[in-house]
Amino acid sequence: MSTFHLFVLEEELDLILSRFSLQYDLSAALQVGNSYEVYDPKVQPSPWRLQTGGRLFYLFPHGTQCHEDSRPRDEGWVQVMAGFLTEQDSSRTLTLTAIAATDGHANRLASRMRSHLKKSEFHLQKGIVGRNVKYGGESTYKGMLYSPQALLLHNEGVSWVYENGANTAFDPIN
Repeated sequence: MSTFHLFVLEEELDLILSRFSLQYDLSAALQVGNSYEVYDPKVQPSPWRLQTGGRLFYLFPHGTQCHEDSRPRDEGWVQVMAGFLTEQDSSRTLTLTAIAATDGHANRLASRMRSHLKKSEFHLQKGIVGRNVKYGGESTYKGMLYSPQALLLHNEGVSWVYENGANTAFDPIN
């Protein structure tokens, strides 16, 4: 399993995923409870996802049947846990986006996603430091990515976190 961690805004994630879907003819399915709502990520981006409260969705080869008993990991689908920008009281946070794909699967979506994220058109930068704000300590994550827009927000005081309420805050490596 390859997992790619990114700090990106919703519009940037939509662009990355719609271009990836277009290049490899992929459909998407939002997981809602135990069922999947299929949509076309090339024409129907995140506003639809967010109004349903969905953060977990999958990309898979177009034409694949999507059933309630589908096993996304076994079928080589790309799983996306979308991060988002939130505002609580007077603090703003950007949560982490995680994109996971099974290595070695016949459709090779993991290696294709790895190559796709390296494209210069997205201007993603590497290198993040995670600091445990509750217990102390820090770790460097050289493979984690962030976008120029996420960096701009960070410089304006927006916190980068794994999820709201988590103990770790992230900063770009300078």
